[in-house]
Amino acid sequence: AIGAYALLPYQVLLEKHQMHHRHPATERDPDFCQKHQHNAIRWFIAFMATNMKYKGSWLQMLAMTVLFHSMWAILHFPIANVLFVWSLPMLASTVQMFYFGVFLPHREPKGGYTNRHRSRSSHYSRFWSFLTCYHFGYHWEHHEYPHLPWYKLPSAVK
Repeated sequence: AIGAYALLPYQVLLEKHQMHHRHPATERDPDFCQKHQHNAIRWFIAFMATNMKYKGSWLQMLAMTVLFHSMWAILHFPIANVLFVWSLPMLASTVQMFYFGVFLPHREPKGGYTNRHRSRSSHYSRFWSFLTCYHFGYHWEHHEYPHLPWYKLPSAVK
């Protein structure tokens, strides 16, 4: 599904996610940015730059550009539809996933990290947790119980 949504290679995402679990909030974590951990915008830029460094990333960008222009120029989809149905949701979901699934759970707290996962959970209500990013806020639980699907993470709260 992720390939159809944003032409993202699942295997690359899986490898990066596994590295994140093996080395959370360290220099070897592809999602972490020690230098900008208290500045969400700079961390997001570093996050995107790091995650776009894989074999075929420029091919993915070219394919997305061709797809965008094909929908608009060849298939004659109104540009507003292409933007509001495909481009903007993709950008918004990327920012949402980063902010609620990387930045908030993994930035270092004032007193330092207090667990081996170097993460924390948001403890929003189930409703807000689902809306913010499909339970990405239960991040400590995700690291502690990586076999649980995202929709079951609220039940893992102690």
